[in-house]
Amino acid sequence: MVQHLAPHSESLLPDIFEMVSPLKAKHPTNGEKFKVGTIYIAPPDHHLLVEADRILITRGPKENRFRPSVDALFRSAAYSYGPGLLA
Repeated sequence: MVQHLAPHSESLLPDIFEMVSPLKAKHPTNGEKFKVGTIYIAPPDHHLLVEADRILITRGPKENRFRPSVDALFRSAAYSYGPGLLA
């Protein structure tokens, strides 16, 4: 999940999701493997990308004036999963 926030803002989204959902929610670490039943949320000012079964957290260039960018997330997911992707 990607939410546009100011670069130095604190993200409360993982805490909010955990209050209203039975799923675990968190800001992942770079290279972390996906776990079933977990909501992954991009940390402020970082892109969240996927590569096979891992999550990548990067501070690459802004896309369409934003970092994190949902475009970067969807592009990496499409590259990794091709026609098997549902987003």
